[in-house]
Amino acid sequence: MNDVPFLCKDGKYRYIYRIVDLTTNEYYYGQHVTRNLDDRYMGSGVILTERYKKFSKNNFLKYILYFCESNEELDNLEKQLIKLVLHKDKLCLNKAAGGHGGFENIGWNFMNEDEQNQLRLKISKQVSERQSDSTWFDRIMENGKTIRQNMSEGLIKAKNNGRWKIRKGWKHNQSTRSLIKTKLTGSANFCYHKKWMYNIHTNEAIFIDVNIQLSDDWKPGKKPPKHQINENHPTHQYIWIHNDKETKYILKKDFQNYENCGWVKGRILKRA
Repeated sequence: MNDVPFLCKDGKYRYIYRIVDLTTNEYYYGQHVTRNLDDRYMGSGVILTERYKKFSKNNFLKYILYFCESNEELDNLEKQLIKLVLHKDKLCLNKAAGGHGGFENIGWNFMNEDEQNQLRLKISKQVSERQSDSTWFDRIMENGKTIRQNMSEGLIKAKNNGRWKIRKGWKHNQSTRSLIKTKLTGSANFCYHKKWMYNIHTNEAIFIDVNIQLSDDWKPGKKPPKHQINENHPTHQYIWIHNDKETKYILKKDFQNYENCGWVKGRILKRA
């Protein structure tokens, strides 16, 4: 613990601060970890955040009290400071015990007995009112319908005002087309001068420069054809053949007999 700026080995400052409301003299303890002591950090506590919304931050003054060498030391020191004043000094704005980076929620364990009793009464009253109101469930359902209706009306209004456009049939103007062409043409395209290759033994696929030469175990393509992966696939056992007039799908082992009769591998495709 130091009262002068101390830079930790990871290049960060760890310190305990105290923020004072100059109007009411109320104060808040917290911790902060930063690489920049001038980052203008003014705490993230719930109460502080609410007050910043109502009043200017100029009404608050921040003091750096101690610098620490580790997160553990930082947590322990914050706990000790808050423990001395929590629920004892009315000017203290802290509602949590501290020691967790200042992000603990205000919960049951951090309330005094009077606050716990008030919360019990509030919950009990709300439950009783709902149980005695036979229209409560109907109102919940009606509110849901109203919300959905408002959302639907909002979308229709946005569409009519031109703020929401349907993309069906959308066409880019000439300037946008030129921009897209510039971004995707030549070396600007991330696929330019590259190719996919896959390994016939491991099925591994890589994306490399076209000038790179690989062994015979590598073939062009991103994914090998199914008949090269699964030996039980029908196309692994059969091939197409033709004789310029007729097309057949035969077993590979029978091709020799057809080849002697003038048949060749492949098939005749009908062209439009």
